[in-house]
Amino acid sequence: MPFPAVIDAAVLNPLIALVLCAALLWVGAAVAWEATAPGALRTRSLDLVAVVLLAAGLWWPAHAASASQAANAGGTLALLVLVGAATAFISRLGVHAPWLHPQQWLGGGGVLLASLLMLSLLHALPGSGLPWPPVALMAAALVLAAALRGLHRPLRKTALHVALRSACALIAAAVLTAVTWREAPRGLALDASLVPMGALTALGAFLAASLRQARQQRQAERLKAAPNVDVDLLTALPNRTALEARLAQAVARCDSERRRLALLLINLDGFKPVNATYGHQIGDLLLKHASRRMRRLMQPKDMLARLGSDVFAVLLTQQTEREPLTRLAERLIDAVGQPYRLGTKEVNLTCSIGIAMYPDHGDAERLIARGETAVQTAKRAGGARLGVFTAEMDEDMSNDLELLRDFRQALDNDGLTLVYQPKIDAASGRITAAEALLRWKHATRGDVPPTIFVTLAERFGLVTRLGDWVIDRACRQAGLWAQAGLNMRVAINLSAQHLREPDLAQRVGTALTRNRIEPSRLTCEITETLAMENTQSTQATLAQLGLIGVHLSIDDFGTGYSSLAYLRKLPAKEVKIDRSFVMDLERSADARAVVDGVIKLAHALGKRVVAEGVETIKQRRILTEMGCDELQGFLFAQPMAPNDLLQWAMDAKHNDEDAFRSSLYVHPGEVDPRLRKRSVAPPISAH
Repeated sequence: MPFPAVIDAAVLNPLIALVLCAALLWVGAAVAWEATAPGALRTRSLDLVAVVLLAAGLWWPAHAASASQAANAGGTLALLVLVGAATAFISRLGVHAPWLHPQQWLGGGGVLLASLLMLSLLHALPGSGLPWPPVALMAAALVLAAALRGLHRPLRKTALHVALRSACALIAAAVLTAVTWREAPRGLALDASLVPMGALTALGAFLAASLRQARQQRQAERLKAAPNVDVDLLTALPNRTALEARLAQAVARCDSERRRLALLLINLDGFKPVNATYGHQIGDLLLKHASRRMRRLMQPKDMLARLGSDVFAVLLTQQTEREPLTRLAERLIDAVGQPYRLGTKEVNLTCSIGIAMYPDHGDAERLIARGETAVQTAKRAGGARLGVFTAEMDEDMSNDLELLRDFRQALDNDGLTLVYQPKIDAASGRITAAEALLRWKHATRGDVPPTIFVTLAERFGLVTRLGDWVIDRACRQAGLWAQAGLNMRVAINLSAQHLREPDLAQRVGTALTRNRIEPSRLTCEITETLAMENTQSTQATLAQLGLIGVHLSIDDFGTGYSSLAYLRKLPAKEVKIDRSFVMDLERSADARAVVDGVIKLAHALGKRVVAEGVETIKQRRILTEMGCDELQGFLFAQPMAPNDLLQWAMDAKHNDEDAFRSSLYVHPGEVDPRLRKRSVAPPISAH
């Protein structure tokens, strides 16, 4: 069935006129805006093109409706071009001015008069029927003037703004179509002008897009040539300089009006490892996407700024109550935490937010620092959460900065030490390896726990230096022991940040080569949760470590959520049962069942099993009967200095030389048949 027979021409033709009219008005307004936008190439020809497009949009519905009286269309067109020119230029008057500026009122009034003149002309055309009542005509003029005025507002790339502009174009077209087609002959067909009008619309759209692209390119080149000191070049957000200036003004206003303001500091969690893994190009793209998500949640009077790297700030002068601030922070955390699809990669990260208030939390100079203190507190609590500044945080941060200064000095001046705890073969009692444990003895604070200074290193970007120091020192110690006749594996612990570094395997290989250590004599222990992390960077690093021959071990096994299929593919050669299960072996049937299951599972996958935290003879007996391969704990030895371990090992060697000599270093799976027959382990004393 032919298409015109399906839809009545009396409905279809006005609909076509409406759509084409709206498109012409939209394109005309876009060209008019691009001709006057900041950074645009202003020429009279662009102004003329904008007038022609706008006039065509105003004229074409009348021409289509009165196609049978085409002779009247020529005179009508001349007048409508004049009205279009007046509307275009008056609409642009004061487009950048504040709402209450006189230019805005002059522009609005001018558009209203032009709209009234145009509608008075159109409704008198042949085919438009009886004259409209003056009240209806004035109401239509008001609607048309508002729509045309809205069309000439600046166009932003937001869904809401595009929807508003589209609505203005459709409303203006609907008014024009209603006036001209109200009494048009039923079944009137659109004439041959439909094709050229469509082509004119397409050309206008192409011109507007080209002008916009050229303007953006000129702006980018101008920024590169003469950077704006107040704008961040990557995200186009205000920078720290702009924020500090705006904050000073806002504080002065708060003082005079006795009001408050809020400052939100936003720090992206996990951005640095992503940047190191995928490169700065992906990192920059990630920052752009994150800033756009945050900007969508801002109100017009809010200020979102980028302070540097992965730190952003929001200055709020309207929302200063705790509940609205909390809701905004939660929305920001949720928006930033959604996955990012960057080309073929999917990246996940979160953000932590700190809130500081004026005048509650200090003057303008201290407010940013207080916000940073609050956000660091949120990050220490696990990230992806909100922290509100308190006086206690300031004291904690001061202590942290002092401790950080001392830690840097210790790292620079060899103030850290490694102690070593032996691992013992369960069946024979021989020494198979020693785990390196990091220690720091502060000059005034005494022994600082690793949980404190390692966390400090992670927060302030020192974890790579610390990791390199541990790797090199452990390999060097293994070489010194080998020269003294003590050949065994040395184990180190790798953190999440270590595994996300793409060159970790290369650095490990360099340390092994420099200290002339076989890769199989170095064990890298990774927590179960981290080993199961199915990210491209983590798995690539594990595979590279396995390829160079490093002995991999899954630490804290049983505390995470392992996939058996995934565990089978890992290059790890051993699993390490967490001490929490070993502690309960004597009194808990559930703990024994878990440990027995882990041992059988690991053996089925061809992996050795190490149990840590062994402190009693009964625990040793249970683990040995279950078939555990290696044991570690205070029952055998506490962590000790390298020379102490060497002396301890040599004492054991002299006590049972035949047994100890063949047990100093054995590859996993190798067992001396002479030692398997022994019913009692060699005399290794517990410290």
